[in-house]
Amino acid sequence: MSDPIKHRLRSTKRHEWYAGHSSRITCATIGRLSHRVLATGSDDTTSNIFRIGKPTPIFTLNDNTTPITAIQFDVTEVRIATGSLGGTTKIYDLGSGSKVNKAYRSFSGHKSAVTTIDWYPNASPFVASGSNDASVKLWDLRKQGCAQHLVDKNDPAQAISCIKFAPDGRWLFAGNTTSTVKLYDLQVGKSIQSFTTNRPREIILSIECHPVELIVAVTTPSAVYVWDMEDFTLLSVTPTDRHLRTAVFTEYHPDMVLTGSDTHVKAWNYYCNTDAGGGSNQTATATDVVECSKWGNLLDMTVTEPSAESAVYELTALTRTGEGSVAIHTIDLTATEYYQPPQRQNQRESTAQLMLVLYPQRRRTQIKPPETAYNLCRTQLLNPSQLAYCFSPRCLCSRCQCPRTMHWSATHGLH
Repeated sequence: MSDPIKHRLRSTKRHEWYAGHSSRITCATIGRLSHRVLATGSDDTTSNIFRIGKPTPIFTLNDNTTPITAIQFDVTEVRIATGSLGGTTKIYDLGSGSKVNKAYRSFSGHKSAVTTIDWYPNASPFVASGSNDASVKLWDLRKQGCAQHLVDKNDPAQAISCIKFAPDGRWLFAGNTTSTVKLYDLQVGKSIQSFTTNRPREIILSIECHPVELIVAVTTPSAVYVWDMEDFTLLSVTPTDRHLRTAVFTEYHPDMVLTGSDTHVKAWNYYCNTDAGGGSNQTATATDVVECSKWGNLLDMTVTEPSAESAVYELTALTRTGEGSVAIHTIDLTATEYYQPPQRQNQRESTAQLMLVLYPQRRRTQIKPPETAYNLCRTQLLNPSQLAYCFSPRCLCSRCQCPRTMHWSATHGLH
């Protein structure tokens, strides 16, 4: 029987350069708005900001006193947050001119190293940090203090390895070092659900929310698990693998998840039909693979979606090629199954309809927000008085009701 996995995708090495650190790079991230900037953090206590393709840093952030352990751009790529081994979270304004290398907010509340950072959706003044002290803290940039302190009293001893806000901002997912993901409701400040992978005592490496549907992908070193948040059930799991790092969804292919490891990038159909005997088949189906064993260690990857203005549809991967060097690789996703060049603005609605034809059992809601409303929500800075401590999606934008954020809340009846 022939291998069902296709080899249609091809990768291209775009750039490789020395990142300017005197010690090992510990963390790195790509900006999600333009996909053209990246940031690196190092054991030498500094962070460098680059434009992709330019070997000289735009900015160097050098006011930390302990190694950098986490780094993340906000949605506008104007602010960046860093976490350190000493438990400090610092916020930098990249538009502040000559003062950019000094943090304008510094939060010290964790008792151990900050391991993960995530920004609240839609350019709000909140950022969350997770730590080895088993807690998650939500920081308010306006009041310069902690807005919420999240810790599971029933399981208080597990270090936090990654966190992720849901697109509507009401939920926060926190993964730990013992194969468990906990779901916190920010309106009540409590854990309301937990998910455990098949292998105990595996670290949760990343958590990724689907941009449209109530679906979450959780990555461990050996597999990626896709959960349905409508009924809190496991949709599928990838076969056992090695050295997995992260996973990303693509809105253009509603039922595809891309997984990345140190040896390959694979495209999976995560929606599993019932098997021939009528039972549930939870094994995801691999459709494409790219070998990347010579890339180095995968640090981050992101997808540039096609639009009516641009047909670019590619995955960008950031890798560490040496102690202080990084490289950018791209994969052209136009060769993936069911791809059609975007001819009009509602092309992705057509793609969603196509997936329903291909999988007649699937009757999930597929919503694509208007492009103008989506762009407005991503770029408009909010009126601080509207957010206060309310985490309802309706408080996120005063000028539009973005279907992207409202879809996550519709199923669970938020006000």
